[in-house]
Amino acid sequence: MSEQAKDKNIRKWRDWAASQSPDDFKQMVFNGQLKRSTIVKATGIGRSALGGQNETIFNELTALEDRLRDEGILPQKTDEAIEEEGKPQEYDNTKRSRIRDANRLNEMELEIQNLKTSVADLQAKLAVERLKGERHSEQDAVDSEFSVVRRG
Repeated sequence: MSEQAKDKNIRKWRDWAASQSPDDFKQMVFNGQLKRSTIVKATGIGRSALGGQNETIFNELTALEDRLRDEGILPQKTDEAIEEEGKPQEYDNTKRSRIRDANRLNEMELEIQNLKTSVADLQAKLAVERLKGERHSEQDAVDSEFSVVRRG
């Protein structure tokens, strides 16, 4: 990335950060930090710049989050989080399949609910038809007893 682009991103970042109120920051809290996707959308800079590619933005974001922790807007880091900081994260090769399975489960539960609703509707219609059928069979019995022929 060129120096011009980096400087432009730094200006965008600083303008955005300066324009936010404490309430705005409270709306962005996610997993103990500011939600990166919200920042990316609001500033128009790339996610990689927040993640350390642009060291100035990364350092300022870290400082901002530390300041927000001191002000009570962000929760304090746990001892475990402090220990894990800087360590490489272990890759979870089952994450995608778990997400896919969870999505499939949600879809299936929705489909089951829709099918239950359809079954209940059809059972209600069947009950109405049976009731109509009972009425007609009683009428047929009376008609045959009196030798009446019904038309149509």
